[in-house]
Amino acid sequence: KRPGAGGGGGGGDGNERIPSIGMVAVPGRLRLCSRSVVFEPDDVSRGIVRCPFSRMAGRPRAAMVGDQARAVTYVCGRHSVMRANAVVGPHDTVDEGAEFRFTFRHSSPAQFLDLIRTMAGDDAADGNVNGNGGHGAGAGFVPSPAAIDRILQPMLDLPFDPHNLLDIREVPRTSNLRCHQLSPLQAQPGCSIVTDRHVYFQPASSVMSGVAEPAKAFAIRDVVATARRYHGLRDCAVELYLSS
Repeated sequence: KRPGAGGGGGGGDGNERIPSIGMVAVPGRLRLCSRSVVFEPDDVSRGIVRCPFSRMAGRPRAAMVGDQARAVTYVCGRHSVMRANAVVGPHDTVDEGAEFRFTFRHSSPAQFLDLIRTMAGDDAADGNVNGNGGHGAGAGFVPSPAAIDRILQPMLDLPFDPHNLLDIREVPRTSNLRCHQLSPLQAQPGCSIVTDRHVYFQPASSVMSGVAEPAKAFAIRDVVATARRYHGLRDCAVELYLSS
């Protein structure tokens, strides 16, 4: 909802014309990323909402639900909406200050807020309300790059788990390769190995579990062609063409 608006989900016609601000109670998943907070609604028609730290007026903070701190809230001067109606395309940018509030239904927000404090380090900065009366895109909450590196490094260093092999008799042909799987709007970090039967990609997706994620496997017999590609102006990518 807009800062200062009444009601549980924001009020007024202005909020209704912006679906990402006028939401009342929408179930979904909240993801804490290195540069933003991302909300993925269960209803794909709503679109994914991304709020960058640089546009927040201060850090996310705890909020009360009844007599317990079961929610997280923050004010963001600009946010983006992506993949509305599951359509991959240009995202929409909403240049309007809004307060976002997320209630944790099955867990405590303590772990989320602990990570925020760890990310802040000594370089955190809190943005302020700008002079035009709205919540603008000032300095915002600026995470410490060194702190983010300390959080992410154990996840990125996690080696390929042999339990992800489809057949224990497979023979690895490469070492553990650090890489990203590229798709529209996303670069998924992880690691890859090539065996005599498959190409494997094991995504790195959680800094908290410390357990390897299930790997994706692509049979070598299904690879009909390969092509070298540029990514970020560097000749560092390869594209696989599969028959299935």
